[in-house]
Amino acid sequence: METQLRKVFDYIDDRYNEDITAREMAKYCNMSYSYFSRMFKRVMKKSFKEYLNYVRISKAEKLLISTNNTITEIALETGFTTSSYFISQFKAHKNISPKQYQLNYRKL
Repeated sequence: METQLRKVFDYIDDRYNEDITAREMAKYCNMSYSYFSRMFKRVMKKSFKEYLNYVRISKAEKLLISTNNTITEIALETGFTTSSYFISQFKAHKNISPKQYQLNYRKL
């Protein structure tokens, strides 16, 4: 099981900015969608979508402080389909807006 999930983590790390679904990852691991979802939640203590958003937000944090890209550009670069969804997810994870995070931590 861990080997199968390792494949998923590597895939997400390489392609976090693409459209990735739990259904696709289940197929990638030769598992049923329901089995994959249950196993992922049991092992990671969060759903696949929650984990994917966590990875994307971690990548976005780095871009927010190391580039001059706009919030929208960073949202799209990290795989979010809209900047409003990105902003709501960022706030939910970090308790701060991406813009405020950028202003607080920018290193440029």
